[in-house]
Amino acid sequence: MLTGHASIPPCVIFSIIYASRADKYVKITHGGINRRRRRPEHARSRNSDRTAKPERAWAGGEHPGRRSDAGCRAEAMRAGQRPKKVGNVQRTVDVLPVAGKPARIPGMKRIVEFALLYFGTPLALLYAPALARRWLGVELGMWVIPALVLIATAVVMAEAAHGRLRPAELFSWRAPAREWALVLGRFAVCAALLWTLLRWRHPELLWSFPRQAPAFWLVVMVCYPLVSVSAQGVLYRWYFERRYAAAFPGRWSLLAGAVAFAFAHVIFRNPWALLFTFAGGLLFLPTYRRTGSMLLANAEHALYGDFLFTVGWGSYFYEGTQAMAAAVAG
Repeated sequence: MLTGHASIPPCVIFSIIYASRADKYVKITHGGINRRRRRPEHARSRNSDRTAKPERAWAGGEHPGRRSDAGCRAEAMRAGQRPKKVGNVQRTVDVLPVAGKPARIPGMKRIVEFALLYFGTPLALLYAPALARRWLGVELGMWVIPALVLIATAVVMAEAAHGRLRPAELFSWRAPAREWALVLGRFAVCAALLWTLLRWRHPELLWSFPRQAPAFWLVVMVCYPLVSVSAQGVLYRWYFERRYAAAFPGRWSLLAGAVAFAFAHVIFRNPWALLFTFAGGLLFLPTYRRTGSMLLANAEHALYGDFLFTVGWGSYFYEGTQAMAAAVAG
């Protein structure tokens, strides 16, 4: 029972206050009496930042609120984006910067569309001449390059019609010098291996094309990069990345792109064409992903293609490019 002269010690009062508001007050000792001083606002915010969980940043700069990693990946997939983890921050970035909103396509529909474009079209080009000859009595020939250019043009026009095309994406050329050095150094190693393999397997084919038809070889050297490589770059790098890469998780997107690029050469009916182009897909697509430069990826593609034609491997790739070059040469 308290008397009239009894009172609660100040240290008890301040202990209660400190326990209830420890986030705003710090304890100091002065003259043997516990006193409290209000913690500065900047100190509180700095300490709270240390314990806060990392936020998820979005490419558009607008944070949509806290959500699980699975939710971020699902929303990114629906928006045509690929999630990317940088350190402890989960980011979702556009496969390539696009004008307007990316196309929203359900995952299964996107995969079916991918299969029809990248597998159905080569099969149609492979069997159409034989079917036309058998059922219609018409010789179609191999319309590989015209079909490739037509499809690439249709794709670009469709993206432009939907407001999702930036011309700079198709003509981007900026890339760090180290990327150009990497491409050239890797090409030198691969060219030596290809020359060695051909000399071992078919030494009679070495340098046969430029020696037997130098003018025709020169036409191929010019037409192949400008026409064939440019169209393939649109379909198998630019369009694949912006529309279909997000449908495949992780590194499966690289494998899907390389398989699609290789299967486009099934019309040549030999395993060497499929093997070389599959390896090329594993090289060219990552180059484009790292740099975003269509010129660098196409230049790398053209280097390998022109070298294959020159050194003697071109006999496995005749039907499309050389028929086009023959038409150009008259």
